Amino acid sequence: MVLGIARELKKLLQKEPGFTPQLTRDGDYYISLRSRTSRARKNNADMFVSIHADGFKDKRAKGASVWVLSPREPAAKWVAG
Repeated sequence: MVLGIARELKKLLQKEPGFTPQLTRDGDYYISLRSRTSRARKNNADMFVSIHADGFKDKRAKGASVWVLSPREPAAKWVAG
């Protein structure tokens, strides 16, 4: 499901001027966050989007979540490399 969403987002971004989207993987397999950010840095990425599917035991749960990494957070320096 997540890979399908990423592929659709790539198609949409390809239509936008100034965007050259690249996926960090092309199949349904795991790549660590460190490897994904490393690939983004190697490609001189200006933006890094990580799409995840959250799991929850209560089937009534609905909605979506968005997590944005602030440059002021210590983790941002690690992700930025």
